[in-house]
Amino acid sequence: RYTLTPGDILEQVVIQQIPLTLPNLQEEQRANEWRKFAEKANIQGAMMFPISFKDRCYGVAIVGSKLWGNFPRPDEQSLISIALGEFAATLE
Repeated sequence: RYTLTPGDILEQVVIQQIPLTLPNLQEEQRANEWRKFAEKANIQGAMMFPISFKDRCYGVAIVGSKLWGNFPRPDEQSLISIALGEFAATLE
């Protein structure tokens, strides 16, 4: 479990319930503890997906890459969103 801090990117994903792309997670000032993790794991490009169903957020999935600005393609993003939506429906 992670605490949501007002203004950080995790809070933004949970509240807005939309995916968020980050060109370099290591340099994102609003990433708090995720920034430290990204530095240790050598992750740069990242995308955060909410795990939500019917306006209820169960968590956030983070997909990361060692390359700057490397994000899943739109078709891959759709598949990830569908899979996480089904996962959230199962949790419901």
